[in-house]
Amino acid sequence: DIGLVLASLEFDTSSGFSPDIVHVAGAVFAVAYEGALSDGFLKTFTIAEDGTLSAVLDTVEFDTTQGQGCAIIKVAATVFLLAYSRGATIELQSRTISADGVIGVAALDTLQIDANTTNVPGQMSLINISGDVFAVAHSTSTDVGAGVGGGVVRTFTCDSLGAIGAAQIDSLAFDTLGTTEGPTI
Repeated sequence: DIGLVLASLEFDTSSGFSPDIVHVAGAVFAVAYEGALSDGFLKTFTIAEDGTLSAVLDTVEFDTTQGQGCAIIKVAATVFLLAYSRGATIELQSRTISADGVIGVAALDTLQIDANTTNVPGQMSLINISGDVFAVAHSTSTDVGAGVGGGVVRTFTCDSLGAIGAAQIDSLAFDTLGTTEGPTI
């Protein structure tokens, strides 16, 4: 049985599409999402044990061109990995977030892992496979308006210092019939 909403925080008053949340440390959490003008944003805030929420602690606009379908995962104590789409490409970006919620202004490393212009990536989902190996799953569409496409999983590396491998390791199309929502792995 789900009870009453204890608290809520409007972390963006203009838009907040496809948010993904991750635990940073203690009561600090981070959310990555598509904000105004489809740009990519990362914000931190706290959630106390009783469910009360703080105001936003820190904000970084991690992509000023486009940041859609965001996913975020913790790689090491203060290192986090973002996956998102920028048009027809998948972007990976590592960043630091301190235990008190301060987000590093500059990315540690970046990698564009898909530049196939007929394959428009959708909502991302990230998971750690083992050690430095990660996977991102995403929906695809060859025609965004028609929703025709599928689903793909891609593997790559990111070490505990935030260094992302030079290229993806492998990819697998797991659905070629038309996934319209992002997969969760």
